[in-house]
Amino acid sequence: MKSKICLIFSLVLCICMLFSSCAVPINLRDRAIVQVMGIDYVDNKYKVILQEYLPISSGKNSNQEENSSEYVSSEGETLFDAIKNAEAKDGNQAFYGQCRLYVIGKTVLKKGIGQITEFMNSNYQLSLSSSVVATEENADEILKAKLFSSVAPNISVSRIEGCGKAIDTTVIDILKMMYNFNGAGVLPLISLTDKDNAVIEKCVVLKNYKGYINLNNEQTMGLVWLENAISDAVMTTNQNGYKLSVGVVSQKTDIKLLEENDKLTLRVYVSAKGNVSESGVVSSKKINLTKIKKVETDIEQKIESQILAALKKIVTEGKTDILYLKQRLKKTDTELYNKLKDDDEWLEDINFDVSAKFSVRHSGIGVK
Repeated sequence: MKSKICLIFSLVLCICMLFSSCAVPINLRDRAIVQVMGIDYVDNKYKVILQEYLPISSGKNSNQEENSSEYVSSEGETLFDAIKNAEAKDGNQAFYGQCRLYVIGKTVLKKGIGQITEFMNSNYQLSLSSSVVATEENADEILKAKLFSSVAPNISVSRIEGCGKAIDTTVIDILKMMYNFNGAGVLPLISLTDKDNAVIEKCVVLKNYKGYINLNNEQTMGLVWLENAISDAVMTTNQNGYKLSVGVVSQKTDIKLLEENDKLTLRVYVSAKGNVSESGVVSSKKINLTKIKKVETDIEQKIESQILAALKKIVTEGKTDILYLKQRLKKTDTELYNKLKDDDEWLEDINFDVSAKFSVRHSGIGVK
């Protein structure tokens, strides 16, 4: 019995030794904990800007009373080269496990994000839930504003995107879009309103890994509806001298691609509910149910208008399939899919049939 126990113990010990890591350990003090990475392309070179976390106990921050950040930038012939040059300049090995935000500059969008995709796919340290945004400026302008120096960056971005005005895109989303759909996808656009504030209310559509078309506010909202991504969005209405703000609390969008009379029709139906958040009328003016119905109708028209604006820009004008219409068609009509799968011009001939149903779930304003 004792010999069996000794044998089992020996086998377990051998297994532990065989599968133990042979990597060289790196002390935490020798690591640069990256919070935000900005990526630009300037003068035929990649430029990376790293926002690194400095805890109070670190040597660089030992005289400070609270945690802070420092910024390291470097250039290279490739993205990997620029990152390694930044590490050499800083003297510490960059650790990306805590990097919560990647900012892609306008010059990289023009060149293409292929190398960024490869970096995200090959670096095992990266958190797949980290946010990825693009900018109409250079990425270093966003980082110089120090918008994310005092809080976790992805929390800040989530709060900005959480008002239902843009698509929330993460590392895993980028990898899925780029590899599954040949470089087609969408990224939210972050813009500076002043030196201390930013907004995310627009998106850029990617095609062949490059920034292809920019969506304005209305078109971006239409895409948010199409993606079932509404979160705490507010719809406003102004009719006959009174104003209402309605917060969207639930939404479901159904998309079908059908062939009717030898023409393709994209049928979109949105069902949503909301609560009246505030009323711009004095308390003596009660809002009756008839007016609530008018509010619902007005919001339905706005939703339909936003979705149509997005579809015309993305599908008809842009000829991009970020809604994965061919994949939808593959599930419903294999014969038609096989006929169109190699056709790049079919998108511009699609008809759109968009309808929305919105209901005010709770008025909260003393309805008659």
